[in-house]
Amino acid sequence: MSNPGLRLYQFHFIDGRGVTPVMDLAEYADDDAAVRSAVARLNEHASGAMLEIYQGERLVLQMRRDAFADPA
Repeated sequence: MSNPGLRLYQFHFIDGRGVTPVMDLAEYADDDAAVRSAVARLNEHASGAMLEIYQGERLVLQMRRDAFADPA
């Protein structure tokens, strides 16, 4: 799954109880690219009240669902 020049990011979808029932992995060129995918990824997981993105052990972004307006 490793592609030179890309870094592996972990997307942790946290429910209202603070549990992480779903985690996705994806490769991106940089933090900005991973962060740009955050809203779309959160929309894919209805149970997620919050999303955390990690690159390795480093927290890149913590985002609550209510922090953005769903365009749908």
